[in-house]
Amino acid sequence: QASTAAQAEHLIRAHGKPAAARGALDRTRGYWDGILNQLRIETDDPAFDRLVNDWLPYQVLTARLWGRLGPNQRSGAYGFRDQLQDVLPLIWTWPELAREQILRHAGVQFREGDVLKWWHGAAPGGIGLGQRSRASDPHLWLPYLTTHYVSATGDWALLDTQVPYLEGRTIPKGWPDFAFVPRIARDQDSLYVHCRRAIDLSLRQLSPRGLPLIGAGDWNDGLDQLGVHGRGESVWMALFLFDVLQRFLPLTERIDGTAAAQRDQAAAARLREAIAGCWLGDRFLRATSDAGEAFAPLSALMASWPAISGATSAERAETALRAGLAGLETPALIRLL
Repeated sequence: QASTAAQAEHLIRAHGKPAAARGALDRTRGYWDGILNQLRIETDDPAFDRLVNDWLPYQVLTARLWGRLGPNQRSGAYGFRDQLQDVLPLIWTWPELAREQILRHAGVQFREGDVLKWWHGAAPGGIGLGQRSRASDPHLWLPYLTTHYVSATGDWALLDTQVPYLEGRTIPKGWPDFAFVPRIARDQDSLYVHCRRAIDLSLRQLSPRGLPLIGAGDWNDGLDQLGVHGRGESVWMALFLFDVLQRFLPLTERIDGTAAAQRDQAAAARLREAIAGCWLGDRFLRATSDAGEAFAPLSALMASWPAISGATSAERAETALRAGLAGLETPALIRLL
């Protein structure tokens, strides 16, 4: 790749001979060996080892983070939850990259706590067109990744880093989302406060029985019509919010003190109680619509997150997981729904 024709011609001349090409290939291999050899697994399945050791981390970097080729963010847009999830496995092998990504995403948060669900960059280093959405989960991935990063690295200084907010139009009444070019605000806060605003936003958006409102969808974007009138609920969001609150407790206690941590513990306890009320015998309720209609299909999310979050008893978590496996795994394929 080159910026000008003259630079391209120089590269052609420099690599036009076999020895030069072999040297460039060796340097490329050395570069990737330095990245991929930091953490290796060895099992009795060589194909699995190659997938985990080489193929997946290579794809995360080249396709997801650098190429930004995700199907939901076309033309190189950033996805708020997407790229944060992508750097989660890199916390142990490339923490500097994960740190950079966390701060980049904190910079597309509004004062109200919500974020751009996706956005394009703008020169020089600005924010271009992005989507502000009533989706219930994107903003919570910021504290989720931050807690994982701090726990793994001990880099508490990250929480003090100052990051500006965005400002711009709020979503018009009755709209699930809209796209516009926001402005970078003059005021800023620490990353910790950015995470706190994200958590507090979700704690304000609860139904009368204490479940998070689903809004214009949760991690499953296909459920974007269930809560457009502000009454539909997401049980998965309750599991996710519980998990975030639990992980964030050490940060809250260290920075805001014991009383603030106790308030979060109380909020988590109320969520646990609301989740328990959604047990259906072999699975948890998935969501409800604005009209109060209940949905409880077998899904990978609802089979796994009771166990991941720790918000339910071990017995119910195992029952939900076994029900999910029985319904989703077949000899030919694995179903998501």
